[in-house]
Amino acid sequence: MTSFDERKKTAIRILEEKQVWQPHRTPLLMKFLWARGVRIPPFPVAPFWLIALLAAPGFGLPWGMFMWFFAWQKAGYTITAALIAGSVAGLLFGLMAAGSHLYRRKVKKLPEWKSL
Repeated sequence: MTSFDERKKTAIRILEEKQVWQPHRTPLLMKFLWARGVRIPPFPVAPFWLIALLAAPGFGLPWGMFMWFFAWQKAGYTITAALIAGSVAGLLFGLMAAGSHLYRRKVKKLPEWKSL
């Protein structure tokens, strides 16, 4: 077992003890990525920048593409304007998601990933 796997198990055990809601501890996407060898810490203990970095394109790209095909194209938006709007929306979403996990970490008195 690697150091990452040990830290992940410790983090999940702590999250269970602190009664962090299960979808916040181990969401399905995270389980999917872990099964494929991607080493991402559980979000409630992950660094702020990592959450923001992963959440921003995960929201901004699909949202921007959806808006381009179903609304903005008909309204005359250029693809550049759609890319900028999607990027800004993704950035804002990523910061809000990271902020919500940071708040949860403070309220529940959870350790940071680097201290596990």
